[in-house]
Amino acid sequence: MGRTLRFFQVAAFLFVALCGGLARAGEVKPILVGTSVSLSGSYAASGQYSLEGYKLWVEQINKRGGLLGRPVKLIHYDDKSDANTGVQLYEKLITADKVDLIVGPYSSGVTSAVSTVAEKHKMAMIGPEAADVKIYSRGYKYNFQGQTQAGKYMVGGLVLAKASGYKTLAMLAEDTAFPKAVSEEVAKVAGTYGLTVVFNESYPKGASDFSALLTKVKQLKPDVIFANSYLPDSQGIMRQAREQEVNAKLFAVAVGAAEPEFGNLGNTADYVFGATQWAANMRTHGNPEFVQAYKQMFGRDPDYHSASNFGAMEVLEAAVKKAGSLDQDKIAAAIATMELDTVYGKFKVDERGVQLGYVSALLQWQHGKQVVVWPETAALGKAMLPMPPWSERK
Repeated sequence: MGRTLRFFQVAAFLFVALCGGLARAGEVKPILVGTSVSLSGSYAASGQYSLEGYKLWVEQINKRGGLLGRPVKLIHYDDKSDANTGVQLYEKLITADKVDLIVGPYSSGVTSAVSTVAEKHKMAMIGPEAADVKIYSRGYKYNFQGQTQAGKYMVGGLVLAKASGYKTLAMLAEDTAFPKAVSEEVAKVAGTYGLTVVFNESYPKGASDFSALLTKVKQLKPDVIFANSYLPDSQGIMRQAREQEVNAKLFAVAVGAAEPEFGNLGNTADYVFGATQWAANMRTHGNPEFVQAYKQMFGRDPDYHSASNFGAMEVLEAAVKKAGSLDQDKIAAAIATMELDTVYGKFKVDERGVQLGYVSALLQWQHGKQVVVWPETAALGKAMLPMPPWSERK
């Protein structure tokens, strides 16, 4: 009796072990997508929105049955808003984590550094947060711009300045790739909008004291001020501009005002313009569904970084499907020739990989809310100009 019982116990154990082995053998290996995101450091607020855009796409693609019949898994690290850290992380993703696909990090500075890693390992990479065209003007074959060109960010501000008859422009910019690229491009075309650039200086990354630069600007009394900056310094510049009573008829910041957190300035944010590449009301492909799904998943509204990164994943998905495999040369070829309607707009690049399809809009903070005011096709309100002097505001 004891031998019989032992026989059945052993048989049962072998059966369970065999079934487990067969189950494991039948498991489908996930496709690994790797990225670094700025979750700490100067760009942390924007980086979190970027990551959420990636996460939403992963959830949705897996609900649809995965990519190429396989589930998708996102591997991400915090690059601390630092280019050198980004390089190390992408090397790790490619050589240690053995990811199948990569997508770009936040900011032009980090993307510029990371692009060399993608090129070295011949892995196709869309840069959804890199507006600096210089990144894509080096003859690279595996890097593609998934963001509006830096030179197009402030077009709306220039158009409004010309229409209002403003004549002088002062610019401040963080001394990193994207803000400097915006200033360089604006300086080139300012004259065609009737503007003379009377001030154009930069400040170090991570700076918090802008008083010296603002003192110079105040003495020049420009009609227009552009602060080509990210969220933290945009907020700091506006606070200190108010403290020092640095006035302008039109005040715009490159991207900081596009962040919902810019509204933490209270009524100091009112009348300030900002460039944005996306808004919840824009008539882009799948936009209402994207906004609703994002709110449901994260409990807050998306911003344009979220939409940009989600849109990049839409492009990558389409490219992989067109390639029919994870072959990087085929994926790169598909991205290079693709025209695709995404939540972010129409994706299309030139022979360098520079973005041609996406466009920039202009919003203004009005009574504590962001209102798109340009172009007319996307506008939800009219621009409030001129900006009243600080002394007249409570």
